Amino acid sequence: MDYSFTTFINDYIIADDRLPFVLSVILLSSVAGFVFGPVFGRLNPPYWAILELFFSKPADKLNRRHRPLADLMLRGFLLMVFVGGVSMALGVYFNIQDISELFGGIGLVLVLLPVFSGGAVWRMMLSLYKELGSADSGADGHNRRRGIYYALSKSTRFNLSSTDDYTITRLGIVYMVNSFNKGMVAPAFWFVVGGLPGVYLYSAVSFMKWRVGREGHSKAFGVVAEKSEKIMGIVPSYFAAILLVLASLFTPTIGVVRALRGLLACKKGQYCLYPQGGRPATVIAWAMRISLGGGLVDYDGLNIKSDWAGPPDSSARLDRNHLRRAIYLLVVGMLICAMMLLAAILAIYA
Repeated sequence: MDYSFTTFINDYIIADDRLPFVLSVILLSSVAGFVFGPVFGRLNPPYWAILELFFSKPADKLNRRHRPLADLMLRGFLLMVFVGGVSMALGVYFNIQDISELFGGIGLVLVLLPVFSGGAVWRMMLSLYKELGSADSGADGHNRRRGIYYALSKSTRFNLSSTDDYTITRLGIVYMVNSFNKGMVAPAFWFVVGGLPGVYLYSAVSFMKWRVGREGHSKAFGVVAEKSEKIMGIVPSYFAAILLVLASLFTPTIGVVRALRGLLACKKGQYCLYPQGGRPATVIAWAMRISLGGGLVDYDGLNIKSDWAGPPDSSARLDRNHLRRAIYLLVVGMLICAMMLLAAILAIYA
């Protein structure tokens, strides 16, 4: 039988029959997330909440600060391997069960949805935008804003009890960019490249980076998770950045030339480091002429100070209109991604 290397790649590595499922899940997670809001009180992919339920306490017990750094790194490595192995095995199990054949493909969509996020983030950020501009300072207004801050705090693992509106706005923008990258583009990439085992492995790795990585400031326990997520996420992050550059063509008050300069920025202080959002966040910062970064306190009481990044004429004093423009830009980016997938599907099956 004539079975070429190209056929092997197409059938087992980059199978074009996965593209319709990716498109369906992106659209469904965006629309359903916007309509129904967060799942389990989190804006992260729902699968992360399941992993947090089982592995959050073990992570806290293993991460003892008094232990030697080498010991903590080994513990982090072992936990990373275990969580990744369980998730990858789950993806293999779904493959063995021929989940893609269940209910005419609906089964595959259902097992893909938990590793994606999208619309719930936009809905929450839109609520934050409205509350930041609201004159209602009564109990109801205070409670609504506190509920939004709580959801953002739980989703980012930062303590927002003493932060100002500028910091909240910057954090909201960075979180939306990371959600677009790690909750949509990267899962889509890894499903197309590696199928269900690949996308579940990536989701586990990105969860571990979120849970113990401390935004690039982990000294031992989270180092392996940080490096692993960067290895798996660096290529999708550039895809996400390119989508945002394309989206700037169709977004009012956003400069495509500035966005392109952000994509190519290489001077220190003008681009975001990968743990702080990487190239997609850099594109946003340049396109909107804003500075991203600053200090926050995580759930363990540690001060996390991210380097400031943005164009030379940028400002860190952000208002709610910056949040609205970022929402618009990311929604357009999602639509461009969907249109590109649709074009690819039509070209393959025409």
